[in-house]
Amino acid sequence: GISDDSRLRLASQGEVGEGGGAAGDLYIDVSIATDRQFTREGDDLHCWIRIPMSWAVLGHDITIDTFDGQQSVSIPAGCQPDDTISLKGLGVGKLRSQGERGELVAHVTVEI
Repeated sequence: GISDDSRLRLASQGEVGEGGGAAGDLYIDVSIATDRQFTREGDDLHCWIRIPMSWAVLGHDITIDTFDGQQSVSIPAGCQPDDTISLKGLGVGKLRSQGERGELVAHVTVEI
């Protein structure tokens, strides 16, 4: 994962210098597009799920969309509005790590 407004430098990957000189560096400015379903905070992704009151009271298993496909999530009985459910390893890849990823944090909205 890379952060918004980051700049990547690729040494010697730019254009060849004047008179056949060494290639310069190539700079890439990164701008992350927004998404309708997810927001990002560091390495964590956030999404919002709407559930009926009966699921909040009794609990329920649901399926949510993630960047890795669909994921089963258990809504615990007694779930309150604005509770969060964290899914480890389903966030953004951590920069300079060996495949480590942040969390996907699902914010619960209870429909009344």
